[in-house]
Amino acid sequence: MKKPHVYALVWTTLTLIALVTSSFADISNEAVLYLRINPSARAAGMGNAFVAIANDASATHFNPAGLGADPFASTWIEMRVPDEYRPLKAFAPLKARGGTGQGSYDIWAITGKGLARYDGRKWHSGEVLSTRTDDTIEKLVSKYFGETDQVRLDSLIARVASANSKMSLADLQKFRDGVLATLPADYKERSAVEVGFDSLISAYPLCRINWDRVIQARQAYTDGMKDSTLSEREIDRITVGLEQAITRFVPETITLPYNVNFEGEPTSLASTGDAIVVGTASGAIRYNGKNWQGFGVNSGLPSSNVLCLAPVGASIFIGTDKGLCRFNGLTVEAMPAQTNPPTGVVSAIGGENNLNVFAVVDNDLYHFDGTTWSNTMPYQVVLDDTPEKVAAKFSIYGTAAEQTLYRNKLVKSFDIPSTGDSGAVASDSTVNAAIAVNMKAGSLLMVPYLAEIKGQVSSIAVGLGKTVWLGTSNGVLVLDRSGWSMPGYRDTVTAAEMTVQQVAEWRKNLTADEAAAYQAQLKQLNDLTTDNIPQGTKIRIWRNPAAAPVHNIGQFEQAMLVSTDAGLLEYTAKGWERSDKKNFGSAPSADFSQVKGSLWLAGNNEIVTRSAGRKEVLPSYFKWLPELASDLYYTYVATVFPTQNLGTFGFSFKYMSYGNLERTDETGKKLGEFLAYDMSAAVSWGASLTNKLKGGITGKFIYSHLSDVGAGAEKGGGTASDFALDFGLLYFVNSRLNFGMALTNIGPKIFYIDAGQPDDLPRNLAFGVAYKAINGEYLKLTVSTEANKTMAKLGDGLSTELKQVVLNTGAEMTYLDLISFRGGYIYDQEGDVKVGTLGVGLAYKGMARIDFAYVPSQGNSPLGNTLLSSASFRF
Repeated sequence: MKKPHVYALVWTTLTLIALVTSSFADISNEAVLYLRINPSARAAGMGNAFVAIANDASATHFNPAGLGADPFASTWIEMRVPDEYRPLKAFAPLKARGGTGQGSYDIWAITGKGLARYDGRKWHSGEVLSTRTDDTIEKLVSKYFGETDQVRLDSLIARVASANSKMSLADLQKFRDGVLATLPADYKERSAVEVGFDSLISAYPLCRINWDRVIQARQAYTDGMKDSTLSEREIDRITVGLEQAITRFVPETITLPYNVNFEGEPTSLASTGDAIVVGTASGAIRYNGKNWQGFGVNSGLPSSNVLCLAPVGASIFIGTDKGLCRFNGLTVEAMPAQTNPPTGVVSAIGGENNLNVFAVVDNDLYHFDGTTWSNTMPYQVVLDDTPEKVAAKFSIYGTAAEQTLYRNKLVKSFDIPSTGDSGAVASDSTVNAAIAVNMKAGSLLMVPYLAEIKGQVSSIAVGLGKTVWLGTSNGVLVLDRSGWSMPGYRDTVTAAEMTVQQVAEWRKNLTADEAAAYQAQLKQLNDLTTDNIPQGTKIRIWRNPAAAPVHNIGQFEQAMLVSTDAGLLEYTAKGWERSDKKNFGSAPSADFSQVKGSLWLAGNNEIVTRSAGRKEVLPSYFKWLPELASDLYYTYVATVFPTQNLGTFGFSFKYMSYGNLERTDETGKKLGEFLAYDMSAAVSWGASLTNKLKGGITGKFIYSHLSDVGAGAEKGGGTASDFALDFGLLYFVNSRLNFGMALTNIGPKIFYIDAGQPDDLPRNLAFGVAYKAINGEYLKLTVSTEANKTMAKLGDGLSTELKQVVLNTGAEMTYLDLISFRGGYIYDQEGDVKVGTLGVGLAYKGMARIDFAYVPSQGNSPLGNTLLSSASFRF
């Protein structure tokens, strides 16, 4: 049985036992009522209607199931990619709003429709701007794209106009030519028709056309041409339609497609978290959430043809067909000439930081240590070493041709004396002498990283133990101290003469196309020039999915992630395995991205992210029932700690002071004062039972100190201790609607002096519903309502039981994730409490929040004129 199902079964059983136990409780008075006091000013401002929300540390009081949900639990968030945006070629997260979780990021992606953005609710291919009467299309485009060059601006305006028009400019001109060609030769108002069309065409780039009128005019033309001629009345209808089609202002909304900023299709995409960079065949463009900025050769790019991008530290390295450079967050920095940067075609870049960067340039591997670019690495020569042995050690594919290529590349780097003739080749003896000098045992030699790379390189990463990982169309390549390895392949020796097709047939369940591709791969990797393989030939063949084409590769936590056509793979200290992250191990993995410790995964149909659980501390303090006494106060502190695989734990402490009380004897003589108080300490736990259902439990120790000694003839002290459990469930119907249930303070009765006169704990059953009525980028509105029923008073008849139900309702409106306004109402018929509540909260970047709530004076309510305050800190 799967673990979540086991949790669900245990949870249901415990809850039913608790319900049954509560149902047979004796009718008696309740003690330690402070356990029911709401510790959160945020919840108080919402009329205490919080059991279905429970998304801060006060969940340890209201509903421990909240610990198993966002933001405390690590949960998967799914973002479906609509059909029209497939296939997904690359994506990158960009910080877009307040907070620190994945919900504060937008997803930018290169899709089947070009560049697109997902805002957490839906996908967009452009920005929709609301306009004013004084806006012009030039003003809007110039401001949004940050473009001042008039030639470039005119080009952008033309594309924006086309995107916001129901007809292309060519179709409009074709419509004009068709009408003018059919006008009778003696038509007197021909010039008016021509002026109408000219005005319409002039208004096209200004986006000042009522397209409904244009479509009506074209329909009039189509209808009139059914008899091959236009009557004067039909021409007048067309002319009037043209005149009415020109507007004074731009439309109320204008869509600015992201793609209009590019010449051609985007080629690559990368993010630093605070900005994205889009690579194109005509340069690079940066967007920081507010402004666009273009970079070309004049800005420092070696070439406008950008082929790849790679975030390294706080920088993004840019690879072109003529070398590479670095974007520092503000400008493009060319690689200084003294660093000896490579100037060829850059296929991929990756690195650990700006002092440890690798790049594949012209099919060769280069390393940058912060000072110099080099395609060689240090190697200490051992006894009897030869160039051939070094070539065998650092061979990737193990073929004779590759080793010969490496050997020649190595020897060429030796300082061989010149023959004096530029066209002459050094003699064997001269070369051998140079080899002898350079290959002395113990000497440090700079040797090439590799001879060549077969296939296309898609990504580079520096991994565990400073290893270098290359993702290629032929799988994963890894360089460590012992040399290169291809973990997706194994070597075998043919027992008899075979054909490439026969070797390929060792892999089962391949389609015809896959078999043909594998045969071509075998020939390429093994340098086979014919389809026949002689007996005794060592060849490299497929072993596992690490041989599949790689899209991305990188380190996340203590694992190397490899995104391949065969699924998402992980390499850890335990070895290779298919990833268990959201079932991505068994489906083609398009890409992954990580920013500031958070991971996003992309498949063919969706992007998912695992939100990291947040820690939180919530302290509160307030005077309690100030209308009754001035020295009553309540304090509470809770802290929440998520774990990787064991759910989320919470710890809380409550303290209720009843002030200093006078002690008297039977005659009323004052004997002094004593402090009366109650306190409890609790441990909570919550976890995700299913994708939609969350469960939680709290265990608490209760200590009550009402008096030092008994009253009158009673012996003993007025103290007591007990324990209790809370159970909670949260069910998320969708992203807006959720239900909550909590059964609290379930435990044995408590007694102080006489065990025969125990009191019930304040057992309570709460059921509520919460709905996010507005969940916009700037404004959010949540409404919540719940019913609370004491479980210590049962069997009084239906009418009485219903009167004992306390109804709570409230709402919270938040603007810019900065300030919240709250209101609520508490209706307790039996207790004669009918009171409204008000609240306000201030938040800072999702990391800190301070809340206040006020219960106004209303009649004789003891809750009146109460001011509550609490704070929360997330990290």
